[in-house]
Amino acid sequence: MTLAAVRRLASPKLLRALALAALVGAFLATVFTVPASAQSYRVTVELADGTVTEVVLDLPEGTTLEEILAHPDLPGKPISLEPVEPGPPADEPTTTDPAPPDAPAGGSPPGETPA
Repeated sequence: MTLAAVRRLASPKLLRALALAALVGAFLATVFTVPASAQSYRVTVELADGTVTEVVLDLPEGTTLEEILAHPDLPGKPISLEPVEPGPPADEPTTTDPAPPDAPAGGSPPGETPA
């Protein structure tokens, strides 16, 4: 390459255009990788034989019963739709057995009466 070609490639306009393209690319990559918010819904479904069952689905917030009539994960006709409230966080298990009492100093073993 000649010196004039290198200067032409490193022109301020080209550098600005490349910086703008990189910025737009980073923006689009961020927008398209942010997960969509979903909420769990309990859907009551009537099966073909007339029995009723419940199915839990992750659907977009604000979904209505009419919007899920043709949902592919439903085994029948949806009857009702209600959001599933998240339960309280699981705490550490607590023991229900009390600690055994300490034996008195110089006393008899538990279960025996002193003579």
